[in-house]
Parts: sequence; C-alpha cells; structure tokens
Amino acid sequence: MPTKHISGRSWEKVEAATVQAVIKKQKPITPGEMLEELIKLGLEKVKEKEALELSYKNKD
Repeated sequence: MPTKHISGRSWEKVEAATVQAVIKKQKPITPGEMLEELIKLGLEKVKEKEALELSYKNKD
C-alpha cells in the first residue's frame, strides 16, 4: 500500500522486488525491509552530483 511519500507506481515496483526476493531467498521479507535495501543500494550507486540534479528536477 503506497504512502503519501511513495507513489503507487514506485510502491508496485517495491512489491514486485519483494516477491522476487522471497522467491529467490525462500524466506519471508517484508516490503518495508525490501524498501530499506533498495534505498541503501540507491544511495551507494548515486553520486553526489546526480543526487543534486535529481533534487532540482523534483522541485518542478
């Protein structure tokens, strides 16, 4: 279920990733846990300059 801070489309992607992780790992994972892992992964991969560009893009 999306929150006011996460769009429905993004939440659907989190849920799909959660299903794939549960199938692959054969153990339960909550969508919240998956979201946390996806955020960590994104933070590792996005460089500071890219993050600034995204922040300006989202202000429009």
